[in-house]
Amino acid sequence: MPLPVLYLKSNFIAFFLQHIIKYRAGVIATNLNIAFPDKSEQEKKDLVRKIYRNLSDIMMESLKGFTLNPNKIKERYTIERPEFIDRWFQEGKSIVLLCGHIGNWEWATYTFPLYYQHKIIGLVNRIKNPDIDRYSYGKRTSTGSGVIRLKESRDEIFNSEKPVILVYVADQNTTDSENAIVANFFGMQTHCLHGAEKMARRNNWPVIHLRSKRTKRGHYSLYPEIITETPLEEDEGQITQKFMSRLEDLIKEDPSMWLWSHKRWKRNVKY
Repeated sequence: MPLPVLYLKSNFIAFFLQHIIKYRAGVIATNLNIAFPDKSEQEKKDLVRKIYRNLSDIMMESLKGFTLNPNKIKERYTIERPEFIDRWFQEGKSIVLLCGHIGNWEWATYTFPLYYQHKIIGLVNRIKNPDIDRYSYGKRTSTGSGVIRLKESRDEIFNSEKPVILVYVADQNTTDSENAIVANFFGMQTHCLHGAEKMARRNNWPVIHLRSKRTKRGHYSLYPEIITETPLEEDEGQITQKFMSRLEDLIKEDPSMWLWSHKRWKRNVKY
């Protein structure tokens, strides 16, 4: 189906998720109350409607991405100043790239190799359904990206013939509370993944944040910015805090684009 038809279906799915099955309605409401205590009930109600439409759009766009030509996705998924990162490629230096579940993070795996000279490697969780996991793995790697599950060997990173961009979608809760980095996020002490900062500090790799904005329905603009070029000079936990602070600012610009249905603060709050 063409995307315009899928967006019509997305409108229906969003209504179904919000009003019929009320998918994670309590989680979304709790998260919004934490993040935006000063918003009126009407403001939050309007925001919830947009959140469900965003969630449904991401679902439809991700499914469409399985069959859409990557160059067609690239027309909708624009990375500003892609040459910004090329200088590190010329120096033979790998990069840690951090982003959040904001906008369409799935399309990034298809389009990044079309923009960057580095080898793209994403760290992801395994999908529980083995057939979907196998199919998704094949699609994600179809344009040259590499995919490593979080608990698998990372030899591919260090055995690559060229520098890598190591991509972490790093804003969700970590199950490894012992090694978690605690950062301030919307005024809450928040447990964060430690792997990205650990990898950057261990190898002295620059850390980049990729900002994502929706310019119109089905169209995204991404903008890379430096978090640090000298991770060994940062205090422990500071790289993660800088990322979470930038992500918070980005969410505040358009709250509807973030994945609010995740139990982000379940160590602090009873959902």
